[in-house]
Amino acid sequence: MGEKSLGILKAKPDPADLTRIMKCHRHDGRILGVFFLLCVIFSWPASAVERKQFPGHLLPAKARQNLEGDLADTNQLHLSFSLPLRSEPSLDEFIRELSDPASKNFRKFITPQEFANRFGPSQADYDTLLTFVRTNGFQVTGTHPNRVLVDVVGSVATVNRVFGIKMRRYRHPRENRDFFAPDTTPAITAPVTLLEVSGLDNYSLPRPKLRLQPNNAPNAATPLIGSGPGGSYRGNDFRAAYVPGTSLTGAGQSVG
Repeated sequence: MGEKSLGILKAKPDPADLTRIMKCHRHDGRILGVFFLLCVIFSWPASAVERKQFPGHLLPAKARQNLEGDLADTNQLHLSFSLPLRSEPSLDEFIRELSDPASKNFRKFITPQEFANRFGPSQADYDTLLTFVRTNGFQVTGTHPNRVLVDVVGSVATVNRVFGIKMRRYRHPRENRDFFAPDTTPAITAPVTLLEVSGLDNYSLPRPKLRLQPNNAPNAATPLIGSGPGGSYRGNDFRAAYVPGTSLTGAGQSVG
């Protein structure tokens, strides 16, 4: 090469050029840092963070046709997060063995604590769920020894944010009341596998089947009395009730 071609190597560097070069290197370093961080995030094990959907809480369109408005962000909702049991096939086998006379576990029932230790969610998963709900703005109102449920309370604003939904108020199609429900399928990104979340709607309310009647209400039931003293039942009464019209000779009957 000629002297002219090598002049750029011989010339004294311009301070402005050096500043631009250093800025470029710092910029490239930030880009490489961000790239490295993204690689770490997307290479994280899939089991560490799981997005779980709960389609059962999106009611049919017919039930949501009478929209009243949004549920106020300040309203408080009581929810329950549930974790799946461990080793359900082993649990099924243990239940079968409890009633199998040939099994060593025949009628060897276990205590609630033993059940939690063998089949309940691990303490680590339970603690992770507790930390998760608290970090996301819920207040824990109840824990359970079997580590299956965590009861919480949180504002509607918190529920909307965590589950990616909008809680709405609807007029009930069959009952004289309003109910609340999400406008889309709830989904949550949690560090543990969730089985279910209850409390996201109150479309169906629990009601007792017991109906009390006043003492002076007419009784439509007419009990049949037996043929014994004071209306008590004798053997013939039972035969007449359960196998009427059957003789005691055995004619026309087969056994086995």
